[in-house]
Amino acid sequence: MKKNLTFKQKIKKHSSTILILGIIFLYFLITYIVGAGLTQNPHVQLADFEVSEDGTEIIIKTAVNSTSESIRSVNVLPYENVRYLDFYYTFGVSFTTWGAKDEFVIEIDENCNGIFFAREDGYELMLYKNPETNTWQLPSEIKD
Repeated sequence: MKKNLTFKQKIKKHSSTILILGIIFLYFLITYIVGAGLTQNPHVQLADFEVSEDGTEIIIKTAVNSTSESIRSVNVLPYENVRYLDFYYTFGVSFTTWGAKDEFVIEIDENCNGIFFAREDGYELMLYKNPETNTWQLPSEIKD
């Protein structure tokens, strides 16, 4: 005759299986949360910018389409006379804004004449230093 186990006895009998499944679930959850913050955000737009009085820094003010595209950091890649900016998503799940920022200070020198934002297929010019006026402008303001 087969003995019927109570609910507690069934849980106790399968506790190691439940523990292993819980650990696997937790591993994937943590990987997803951390992995989101290590992924580049190619959808960042330039909302505004300010140049410091001494001309050694530009404050980039960014915009995103939704909280799922929030930015936590930027990686500046200086190359010759331009700066390439790679923005990264915030850590967490898609609806969180933990550590989100929308302003970033970019160091420049007198030779820097362009700032590019990372896109899915390369980089896009966002700011250009007009050599005639020595002022920073949007690419739409460049006159040929």
